[in-house]
Amino acid sequence: MGYGYRDDNSDYLYHWIKNTRRWKDTENAYDDAFVSMESIIEDQFIYSGEAMGLTRNSCISFTESVKSEIIRDRSLYQPFGFEFRKIDIHNLGGRTAIYSPSEEKAELGEKHQWRHVKFDLNDTSNGKEKGHDFTWEREWRLNSSRLSLLECTGIYVPNSYYKNKVRAILKGIISLDAYENSLNNGVCYHSKDTDEFCSFIAERVHIL
Repeated sequence: MGYGYRDDNSDYLYHWIKNTRRWKDTENAYDDAFVSMESIIEDQFIYSGEAMGLTRNSCISFTESVKSEIIRDRSLYQPFGFEFRKIDIHNLGGRTAIYSPSEEKAELGEKHQWRHVKFDLNDTSNGKEKGHDFTWEREWRLNSSRLSLLECTGIYVPNSYYKNKVRAILKGIISLDAYENSLNNGVCYHSKDTDEFCSFIAERVHIL
């Protein structure tokens, strides 16, 4: 159990990979999501959309929905993601998103406007009868351009095939580090930081 008394609440937050398009088959959807996961692992950081030049969102987003929900998720989110302790993200300044109509955003003041997510059941301009409602995401936000993977407590993939692909990424990181050291220093060796990072990640990869 988490902080509350319900099975849909836990002590953890999750950053799931979200595809930019909807695929008709699971194989392509998974491969698309894994490309993003590979980039994150190689960078060793999760970057905000703004830092990646993809969106104007300067925050890193998480969901407080329990991890089992990603299996049944029918949105663009895929079962590839990173787990963090809720208290750690809170201590870094992360907070729950504030869902409210656009005209109420100013009431938050400049200090908390980064937490605002548009919520308006009467706004059907997006073509949906239910209005503008993303409360199902149960979003938390961290107002930061990046977050180190060394903060994560788990990395999740849907099956053993992708778990082995993560291991291959880590081997590639170690090999590249050794090659760069040989070029720069004339000696082929793995740096301590690279070895520790790869060991850290390898121990945290799990199948959902």
